[in-house]
Amino acid sequence: MWLGSTIKEILKNLSESPVTSAYPFAEAVLPENFRGIPILLIDKCTGCSLCAKDCPSDAIKMIPDERTKRKQAPRFDYWKCIRCAQCYYSCRYGALFISDAFELATCCKETATSEYLHVPEPLIPEPTPLKRKKTDT
Repeated sequence: MWLGSTIKEILKNLSESPVTSAYPFAEAVLPENFRGIPILLIDKCTGCSLCAKDCPSDAIKMIPDERTKRKQAPRFDYWKCIRCAQCYYSCRYGALFISDAFELATCCKETATSEYLHVPEPLIPEPTPLKRKKTDT
């Protein structure tokens, strides 16, 4: 019984084109509002640590940094990040944006942090805001 349905399925699929994309041989087409990695704009960061407090995967740690008002800035552990964009929604100062970068493979997790991982310039577009969640105030 199952052999007949299997042969029928094989014959049907021989005439159809593949569903998968040609990536990595062709450029990947990203969906609208794709969430890549969070990128920090240090000149807008105040060091308030709201992003670190709201991160559900504990991927953001505050480290000393003299460039911010409170002398601390977030460090992102991209290997822990679940790409939820909660840090972006929590930031009141517009210091974070979500990049389209997704090809971020490294050889070890220690180098998958915002201190070591340098996203190539073509992958960092002009910050286009995601649709922010409306909060009841």
